[in-house]
Order: sequence, then structure tokens, then C-alpha cells
Amino acid sequence: DLLHQTALACPDRIAMIYHSDKDQPAIEITFRELDERSTQVAYYLRETLGLKEGSVVALSIARRADLYIYAIG
Repeated sequence: DLLHQTALACPDRIAMIYHSDKDQPAIEITFRELDERSTQVAYYLRETLGLKEGSVVALSIARRADLYIYAIG
């Protein structure tokens, strides 16, 4: 997929910058990290929960950088 191809082509480029709070520094996630972490989420959903590709999954988590990783996974 496009994310994986981008992670292979430029793994250390910043894919996402997330500002969680004014008092905290921004969180930067590289394409490699985003690809690895979203792949872990997808693996968990398939292997542990038995979901198939194309299954609909509801997300209910606090707004933070992981929200986007889970959505991609």
C-alpha cells in the first residue's frame, strides 16, 4: 500500500506532527514508525480478534497521535 511504499522510500521523513497540549512538545512520527505501528494494530485486529480485511471497526479513544495510527491500522 501507499504508506508502506513511502516508508520504504523515505523511512526517516516525518509523516505526522501531533500537538497534544500547549505545554508539551510536539510528537513527530516518521513514516517507518507509522507503518510499523499501524501494521501492529492491523495484525492484532486480524490475529487476536479474527477480523477480516474490510471489516468496520469503531474507535473510541482520547484524541492523541495513536488515534491516527489506529485508524490507519
